[in-house]
Amino acid sequence: MHSRRRLFVVPGAAALVLGIAACGNVDTDKIEDEITKQVEEQAQGQVKVKSVKCPDDVKAEKGSRFTCTITAASGATTKAQVVQQDDDGNVRFTANLLPLLAPSNK
Repeated sequence: MHSRRRLFVVPGAAALVLGIAACGNVDTDKIEDEITKQVEEQAQGQVKVKSVKCPDDVKAEKGSRFTCTITAASGATTKAQVVQQDDDGNVRFTANLLPLLAPSNK
């Protein structure tokens, strides 16, 4: 019997309201935490996130984009594409979770 794998796309359904640091940079630590939360929620228990890593020095600038790496507890990885919605650190992101659902080679 074949099981079907669903392709999950995680959109920030609403802009994630995340503050910026005083120097005008996006608080990527908060974004990493929110991506972790959203991925686990959207994957409905099928994925446990080990870590999310975003660049450290991201200027808060509307339309600017950056990429974060999501690593599952299994060791599988995928990328999250993050787009800034304004100059205040509000972002949306998308990620293909299919690679995180692949069986572990352990």
